[in-house]
Amino acid sequence: MPKEEELKDALSDLKNVSGVVGNAVVTPDGLLVFSDLPETVNKRALAAMAAAIVGTGMQVTKELDIGALSQVMVDAQDGKFISISVGSDEDSPILSTLVQPKANLGLVLLEMEKAAKKIQKIMA
Repeated sequence: MPKEEELKDALSDLKNVSGVVGNAVVTPDGLLVFSDLPETVNKRALAAMAAAIVGTGMQVTKELDIGALSQVMVDAQDGKFISISVGSDEDSPILSTLVQPKANLGLVLLEMEKAAKKIQKIMA
């Protein structure tokens, strides 16, 4: 199975969570690997921003000595943008999910963690 199909499959449960608009898998240097986001989203810009925000989050947790980064969330009036590192090091891919404001955040985060484990195996 091609990597794109494997990633689509790995994200299918997450994509089906009520309120999830779409997802992207990006490299730590901001290159888009896979996306199921709507056409209206500038995916290349999103990939670059996801890498920047996760990289900054990792620097903050390291500087403050507060442990490993679990997620970075941008909470806005019309939705949320959540990014997590798929692995434990700075070279790990990033999973980003765009959700509607009323999405069940606990369920979204749970499905993101499950998807991250699948993505880690695919990208290894």
